Amino acid sequence: MRKAEGDESILDRVLDDPDVPDDVLGFHVQQSIEKRIKAVLTFHEVDYDRTHSINYLTSLLEQHRIELPTARDEIERLTPWAVAARYEDDFQRLLDRVAAKQAVSDVREWSRGLLEA
Repeated sequence: MRKAEGDESILDRVLDDPDVPDDVLGFHVQQSIEKRIKAVLTFHEVDYDRTHSINYLTSLLEQHRIELPTARDEIERLTPWAVAARYEDDFQRLLDRVAAKQAVSDVREWSRGLLEA
């Protein structure tokens, strides 16, 4: 959870800054969400592969009957920001910063609710 909070502290400072590129922001959004899902899986003693795929991680939540984040569709669309956006020159997506901010907030509350219960 601390690692996710580190990504979120960066986002809190620069998410609304138009001079910060989407690929940088998208990476930290994706990482925050990925790390929180992994924390929940670890708490529930669910093994997972080393991956940046939020789709894979949410499928594990579902398989193990762990409550899913309400923003599942939105967060699954963030998977490409972990690798493709950072390393592929032809990555052309724009980050919806408002939706990204909401997704991070939703997953933060979801994970806290499951881990602090």
